[in-house]
Amino acid sequence: APGEPAVLAVAATAPAAAAAAAGEQALDGFHSVAEITWEPQGEGLLVIISTDGYLAPDRYRHYRLEEEPPRQVIQLFGATRRFDRRVLAVDSPLLRQIRVGFHAGAERSEQRVVLDLADAGVEVAAMETDGTSLRVSLARAGE
Repeated sequence: APGEPAVLAVAATAPAAAAAAAGEQALDGFHSVAEITWEPQGEGLLVIISTDGYLAPDRYRHYRLEEEPPRQVIQLFGATRRFDRRVLAVDSPLLRQIRVGFHAGAERSEQRVVLDLADAGVEVAAMETDGTSLRVSLARAGE
């Protein structure tokens, strides 16, 4: 329903579920995106990319592509499994959809989370991690 958080989840792996149940942070490195949620944040939108283990600061990077539609690309390095959905439709004036892909590499594999922004006026206002999730705040430029 509009205005309520949207959630797409997959079953957590046993070690991650056990660590969460014990109230401990999973210390193993992540293997895959486990859940992607989004919710309104004032005039903006908060996208939360949760992983199934510890996401070290050197295991991700992001950049913007200005093509049409403009996109924010988030690379998660070292992933070993695919996320079970490729496209998530988002009903927001800031974000059209979220696409998730797995790219196997000779040296290291990665998952890419691509935020298809509504237009060139949308930007990443902040991005932070709490160890197992990445919180991406979207807003209109200048807000």
